Amino acid sequence: MKKLLVFLALIGASVSALAQSAGIAQQANAGTTGTTLNYLASMNSSNAMVLTSSTTVPAWIVTGNAGTTGTPTLATTGQANCNMDATNASGMSGAFVIANASTGQCHAQTAAPTAGTYVIGFLASASTSSGSNSAVNIDSGFFTGTSIPAADIVAGALANGMTATTQSAGDNSTKLATTAYANTVYNLVQTSGSPYSLAGLTGYYWNDSGSTYTFQLDAPVAGKQYCFGNYSGQTGAITVKSTTSVYIVYKGTNGTVTSGTLVSGGAAGDFVCMEGVDATHYMATGAGYGTWTNN
Repeated sequence: MKKLLVFLALIGASVSALAQSAGIAQQANAGTTGTTLNYLASMNSSNAMVLTSSTTVPAWIVTGNAGTTGTPTLATTGQANCNMDATNASGMSGAFVIANASTGQCHAQTAAPTAGTYVIGFLASASTSSGSNSAVNIDSGFFTGTSIPAADIVAGALANGMTATTQSAGDNSTKLATTAYANTVYNLVQTSGSPYSLAGLTGYYWNDSGSTYTFQLDAPVAGKQYCFGNYSGQTGAITVKSTTSVYIVYKGTNGTVTSGTLVSGGAAGDFVCMEGVDATHYMATGAGYGTWTNN
């Protein structure tokens, strides 16, 4: 989500639920400089509204009653038209909208602004024309870090086709991960460290220790899959050990609950796969290769 520090509750619109109407903030126009229709306005030291001259103060699009008298109508939520400072031919929908501090116009950019910049909202239009109005979805606040543009959020969910950081293999956390990680099967070659405790990462686990090796199962979850085998040239016996209240099922027969083991004969090519079927059972998916004994 966009990491925006909301300045006022009035202007804290949710990106996934933008109301298509303009709100009102009651502040008088400054008598000398005043405001301009469809440009940005901010409060001066006298709490009067003037043409914006900074990117680091709260600003609002003027949608009515502009000038040097009376009270302007300011867009604080929903969607409003803003005069743009540059021409962008295409691909701008969802771009950040901030102030042009020199002209008081809106400026659209696809790059995230620097921290501390006041964001007016996100461009609703796909293109802009310098000196002409474009629709802006109001979602205002100070920018504090990386964000997701409004265009990439559809009905409260991330739009299809977005990219994100690919987490490192073995990162079994709640971080957002791409399919580049999800589609990579974990592959671990163990040369030492027996017994090795599994941590929920579906994949292949190999004994390359030059001796016997034990793999300690974790709690099963339906669909979780593990394969165990001797690495190239290895002939050590492999032990797959059960965990608390869990059975290993091999050729249709339960092993001993909690302390059960599935042990290979200790030959080159020993290999077996198993899958979690419920909260208390790992089931071998076939007889495997080599001789295996379920204890």
